[in-house]
Amino acid sequence: MSKKKLILLVSSIVFCIINARAQQTLPYLDSNLSIEARITDLLPRLTLEEKIVQLSDSWGSKGIPRLKVPAMLKTEGLHGQSYSTGATIFPQAIAMASTFDTALVHNIGKTTAIESKAAGLRVTWSPVLDVARDVRWGRVEETYGEDPYLVSRMGVAWINGFQNEGMIAVPKHFAGHGEPLGGRDSHDVGLSDRTMRNVHLVPFRAAIKEAHAGGVMAAYSTWDAVPDNGSNELLQKILREEWGFDGIVVSDCSAPENFLRKQSVVYNLDEAAKMAILAGVDIECGSVNAFTLAGAIKRGVLKERDLDVNLRRVFRAKYRLGLFDRPGPDKMNWEKLPVYDIPPHRELAREAAIKGSVLLKNDRNLLPLSKDIKTIAVIGPNADMAQTGDYSAKAGPGQLVTVLQGIKSHVSAGTTILYEKGCNVESMDSSGFERATAAASKADAVVVVVGDYSNNNPAIEHKEKNTTGENVDGATLEIPGVQRQLIRRIAATGKPVVLVLVNGKPFVLTWEAEHLAAILETWYPGEEGGNATADILFGDANPSGRLPVTFPRHVGQLPLRYDYLPSGRNYDYYDMPFTPLYRFGYGLSYTTFHYSNLTTAVNGDGTVAVSVDIENTGNRAGDEVAQLYLTDMISSVITPVITLKGFQRVHLDTGEKKTIGFRLSPYQLSLLDASMERVVELGRYRVHVGGVSPESPPGNTEHKGKIGYNDPKEGVSGEFEINTRYKASFMPGIQAPSGVKGGVAFPVTVTVTNEGNITDVADIKIYGETLLDDYRSEIDPGQSFTHTFEVTLYRSGRQTITVIVGKKLLTWPVNVAQSPAMLTLDNARLSIGDDGVLHYEATAVNGGSVPYSDSLRIMVNDNAVVSQLLVLKAGERRDVQYSYAFPAAGAYRVRIGNGSEQRLMAPGGVGLALQNPLLYLDFDQAGAKDDVSGASLKVQGAAQYPNGKNGWAFYSSDKQTFIPAGGLDLYRKSFTLASWVKVDSYENGQAMFFGGQAPMGADVDNTGTVLAAGVQNEALLLSFQDRDLKGNARVPTGQWVHLAYTYDAENNKGTLYINGRLDKSAAQKAYAGPLDIIGGAPRFGHGRFAMDEVLVARNCLSPSTIKELCEKGIGGLRNGEVVTEWRDIKTAISTLRYNASVPKKSSAVLTIETEGEDHRPLASRIIPLKDGEQSLALEGLKGARVRIKITLSAADWTATPAVQTVVLTGTDGDLARWSVTNEWKKATISGGLTIGKQSL
Repeated sequence: MSKKKLILLVSSIVFCIINARAQQTLPYLDSNLSIEARITDLLPRLTLEEKIVQLSDSWGSKGIPRLKVPAMLKTEGLHGQSYSTGATIFPQAIAMASTFDTALVHNIGKTTAIESKAAGLRVTWSPVLDVARDVRWGRVEETYGEDPYLVSRMGVAWINGFQNEGMIAVPKHFAGHGEPLGGRDSHDVGLSDRTMRNVHLVPFRAAIKEAHAGGVMAAYSTWDAVPDNGSNELLQKILREEWGFDGIVVSDCSAPENFLRKQSVVYNLDEAAKMAILAGVDIECGSVNAFTLAGAIKRGVLKERDLDVNLRRVFRAKYRLGLFDRPGPDKMNWEKLPVYDIPPHRELAREAAIKGSVLLKNDRNLLPLSKDIKTIAVIGPNADMAQTGDYSAKAGPGQLVTVLQGIKSHVSAGTTILYEKGCNVESMDSSGFERATAAASKADAVVVVVGDYSNNNPAIEHKEKNTTGENVDGATLEIPGVQRQLIRRIAATGKPVVLVLVNGKPFVLTWEAEHLAAILETWYPGEEGGNATADILFGDANPSGRLPVTFPRHVGQLPLRYDYLPSGRNYDYYDMPFTPLYRFGYGLSYTTFHYSNLTTAVNGDGTVAVSVDIENTGNRAGDEVAQLYLTDMISSVITPVITLKGFQRVHLDTGEKKTIGFRLSPYQLSLLDASMERVVELGRYRVHVGGVSPESPPGNTEHKGKIGYNDPKEGVSGEFEINTRYKASFMPGIQAPSGVKGGVAFPVTVTVTNEGNITDVADIKIYGETLLDDYRSEIDPGQSFTHTFEVTLYRSGRQTITVIVGKKLLTWPVNVAQSPAMLTLDNARLSIGDDGVLHYEATAVNGGSVPYSDSLRIMVNDNAVVSQLLVLKAGERRDVQYSYAFPAAGAYRVRIGNGSEQRLMAPGGVGLALQNPLLYLDFDQAGAKDDVSGASLKVQGAAQYPNGKNGWAFYSSDKQTFIPAGGLDLYRKSFTLASWVKVDSYENGQAMFFGGQAPMGADVDNTGTVLAAGVQNEALLLSFQDRDLKGNARVPTGQWVHLAYTYDAENNKGTLYINGRLDKSAAQKAYAGPLDIIGGAPRFGHGRFAMDEVLVARNCLSPSTIKELCEKGIGGLRNGEVVTEWRDIKTAISTLRYNASVPKKSSAVLTIETEGEDHRPLASRIIPLKDGEQSLALEGLKGARVRIKITLSAADWTATPAVQTVVLTGTDGDLARWSVTNEWKKATISGGLTIGKQSL
């Protein structure tokens, strides 16, 4: 080796060592430092774009490779690792709640974590902690029921199980989401602060205070007329201040966008982003952050340092997970993994399905059935269809066990099984009834399996419409379709009928409860549901589930809950009682139980001990779910007649008796009084312990005193007396400097001690001359809380700081020194309309202790265009507004006050509508050629090339024959898809011409979103998977038709065209992926069809442009003409000024025409335009009116011409101008031109 090479080698090694050490010693990568110190070092290293990526969900928070910032991947885990292929599918959450088994739910959370972690996930957006107070709501299936205590216990158990595996749970939807008006998702019912704190906040408080959940998802709902995702009260005051939460808050998908699009509380997406960020949304599921935040900061709506507050919480989560020290993968593994669905996990799923099934009726002990039954009929649409419920994994082959399969595996070899579907779930077709009744007539017993449809099993070819799930709410609680008629027809055979329900929310079962012998509620029982159901039907398992929601007699009773409030009037209706068909907590067993010997004891620490004996008096072992309910007999505010305060699942052998105990804390006995203070009041309390909620008494009076159990088989009641009042007592302390400078923030530290005997919220308010700030914290008895306020005083001289906590007041004197005036502009908002006028709004603040007086200037291209005197008192805040009309369309440098310079665009001009098309396919017998790029495209399959509309065409007769589009990026972008099409035949009523599959991880409401543009049921279809736009007109077969599909991303609107004419236009959400296929689409029927002149463009063409495309082809879009309206002029035209872009291979021609007072033509001048800003003398072009005509033409798509501004000048100045968008709007356009948004 030469000496020179040796020196170079040693130098390289030394450089690598030094660089490696530098990387190791970067503070944010140093595991020896505190998390907060590491975050403080990391934040300044990020670009604005990198910060925005961290705040935008893409199946988690992405990594930043250049800084070694790891990704933090997430999915859903509601009842197993959602969306993955082959992960264990547990029973839906409503079935888990029916188990009343926290240990079981803990294990499900743990198992979900193990499977999620194996796929690279560390975060899940689960569980759902909504308290389901209206069972018409389609998402009841996702909840743990109607009671806040039950939801809390289940939620805490699941979160602990999940997070103990080194994961983060993100419970949702915070808050009040489970009580929508009329059961319609996200519709505000007007919840009071009392209802929120007594019901809907309870599970989330437990998740944060007890389970230490690492995240929270804000709800789509609104509270007190403010969207939850923008609610400072919810996300800051309650969540972060009162409960001390320091984890991440994620938005529900598209929720910030809804501020504008649906809830109409902001004027634009800048304000939507600001509202969510400042309220405390750290990661947005949607596109507002990604596409708006940078501009909002540039326009002064937000400051970059505002994002750092949210970023700190995102990075805190990543550090706590250890991802900086042990990074995971950048992308989730969506395939089947070895850890999925292993035997122990399947056993757990089966156990959950058994314990979550509720036996509602069993007359004459019809159940369990004998395994040796001679003939059994299994009938119904869900008998051989496993309904998994919303947010489930994608089942692998053979993973799901249906009821029919379960029965087959349980009965003896000599049993004959007769199966008939009878009908579909939602269809009104009853043609299968005859075969079903014939089968039932031959059987010794009939199992009828009916219910809801909620399924994402990819193996199902022809799916039905979901009847429960997200955005699937019901006006009634009827069994869908003709299933009830099927039940009645089967019952009419006189054979013993067992009704098995597979559903996501309660049905009204009044007829069934009266006429059928046995009813088993299984909910969506998961992958082992069929085996679990058969275990119960044939006695291998003893049913022990309990209802977590109330089953009404009639939908007109809703909302109907067990914890109703006492009334001053009647309870019953004139035509039926108010009581339910099946009570909360209800469920039968194959054995019987007896309750006795209830005792209570009030302890010195304020807790109440309750014990009761339970005996198994039947002839087989079984589980009883003992439930404890409390009645506060006399309270200063109205409280429910009963509330659930405890439960225990107890196993008892035949004849076995056990004593079980409960302990009630003062907090469980407390209420919020008229002042919304938490207290335990003196007086008598009744306690009820039983296997179901106590039965409401008849009559209209003294329900609290009369409610209870009529039979010790159900439960027993007792009472106790509270003689000690419990209440918080907050004592504040204050520490602050004695002297400060006016206008300069200084610290005031307040310490509050709870000297009372119960936990409550301390509301700390700090005043100067006005309210300066406030903070809230929940403080336990004997504990202290300290918070440091940063406050500012302005007026010089002696002032007083006052702290108020409840009724306690404390003051602190401060001497304020004088400081000079200082102007800041807060909450700045800037916009430019189509009229080219800049509008600026801000809050001007004088941060000094003396008055401010100076001119506020708007500088455009270094010239002061606005200068206005602004006078502010010391500390004064005042809203200011300024406007400025730009002289022409184009780019400008703008600076307002002492702010930073911005580059802004005044919109206007005229240019080609189709700019930079992605693809334009023409065909010959050799294949497909892209006229845009000149490249030939490879065609898959056995393509044919028959005569086309104009030349040759591409013909596809099967799904294997298509043109790969190469993944053309349409991610949340506007686009146009168009083609001449001739359909010969359809497959299942469908023929698809364009298709795409968004990657798993696209940040939209529906994962794996599918793009399909084609024909369905003889009408046009533009589908983004469940975001369908369906046409009106019939698409004929056997003839050439021009079809076009456009999407406008700015206005979220899709439009369909047939032969250049508008067919339908409607709102449509964005597509989040590429265009993959021309000549087909995933998951749709294919058909047999020919295509010619295929266009793909990444802009939304106007109706006139689509018409031009249809009539003249793409060549017609390479040229066009605009003719303006006539304008009056006072003098002859002497000068032309214009700004144009005229690249090579393009042309732009301006024609100026004048006419006299009699409207007769006077003069005309044709001027070829040059590139750039130009000025041209015109010799005395006279007339009373003038108009212009511009003709644009492009030889190809590499360079397209545009004209931004045309100004005609006379001896007295400008005579006519066409520049900003509004000045072109009266023009007539032909060909392929469009107005506005021309940036030269």
